[in-house]
Amino acid sequence: MDIILYNPLSRNGRNQKIVDKLTLRLEKEGHEVIVFNLLDLSIDFVDMLKEKPLDARVIIVGGDGTLHRLVNYIQDKTINQEIFLYRGGTGNDFARSLHTKEKLIPIKQYLFNLPHTNINAKKHFFLNGVGLGLDGRVVYEVNETKGKKNKRNYFRKTMKTFFLFKPFKARIRLNNEEHEFNKAWMVTVMNSKYFGGGMRIAPKASRDNDDLYVIVVNKIPKVLLLLIFPIIYLGLHVYIKPFVKVYKTKALEVEANIDTYAQLDGEHLFPVNKMEIKR
Repeated sequence: MDIILYNPLSRNGRNQKIVDKLTLRLEKEGHEVIVFNLLDLSIDFVDMLKEKPLDARVIIVGGDGTLHRLVNYIQDKTINQEIFLYRGGTGNDFARSLHTKEKLIPIKQYLFNLPHTNINAKKHFFLNGVGLGLDGRVVYEVNETKGKKNKRNYFRKTMKTFFLFKPFKARIRLNNEEHEFNKAWMVTVMNSKYFGGGMRIAPKASRDNDDLYVIVVNKIPKVLLLLIFPIIYLGLHVYIKPFVKVYKTKALEVEANIDTYAQLDGEHLFPVNKMEIKR
């Protein structure tokens, strides 16, 4: 038995066609298929899974946003079946970090015991990363756009945000040290390499260990920031050491002197001026 969980709004609303094709393929292979809309709040899918065979496969069709909402719902719950991902999102940074070309990716081991952040007295678990500042504002612009959520639109919104965004003062406490930044563009904390649809913002990060990588962009001239933006896809920005600081830790606190935007796995929050992050 295959149980498909999907978000109909993912991939700019095209997920329904993906689910229909996947269902047809699995049925041709002789599988019994159940399709469950994750936006249907009338049924608790975790309770539904308790009544299904242990050898059933749970297949999630969606991207980073779908997975982010899912892991925040299941952290204190038990799912006995194996869980797989069928790519169906826009950014797909989680799937990208697993470096596989398989269409059905086993992911259960990555969905629990996750790092989390406390923002505005609420606990949020995250798969890929969280950020405060420029990346949060870009995610807000992309999520609120009426256009398609694709790499082209992400790039366009990033360019627009560069000219609108103003740096802020940030204080970071980690590894028994305190660091102050007077002109921070962004403070990003990563559990994996990628964000923004393939940018290698934290080239050494890996979800296979307990380390978090903190990337701070500070005091960089706006023109230079525009010029180095494309090399983030290659992970080469970390070598511009006067303006890009990288730290490795397992816990930290971030404070901003103003309310700004935050992002968690591509979901935005506002207003935010403080984050506590732990493994």
